Amino acid sequence: MLVMEKEDIPIQTLLDSLNAGKPQAPAQPITGFRKIAVLVYNQGNVKARIHKETDGRHHLPHIHIEMPDGTASISFDGILLAGEFREIVKVSRWVAERKKHLTVIWDEVHKDRPDQSVIDQWKRCL
Repeated sequence: MLVMEKEDIPIQTLLDSLNAGKPQAPAQPITGFRKIAVLVYNQGNVKARIHKETDGRHHLPHIHIEMPDGTASISFDGILLAGEFREIVKVSRWVAERKKHLTVIWDEVHKDRPDQSVIDQWKRCL
């Protein structure tokens, strides 16, 4: 299942619409920061997401891990980029061991029109 989290309407645009008494979506697409997060792993208390930022491509493929005791960003080589939690060594190893699968998902997510069937196929391998 593709889980997307979108942030694409600037606060000022929303405030302007509300103040005018006509809350509505802007007529044209908003440019700027917009983030889409694809849930690639969800087992127990562990969630892993690959984010796509539409205002520019990430420079280093990585995954965002959420656990009850913290969050972290880990490169596909298993290198901790940010954050921490107790199981960091175990999770970093898990990420590095699945580099091939995660890279395919990363590449697909960052396409202009990602193919959900490709993402789903490779998610099953995780």
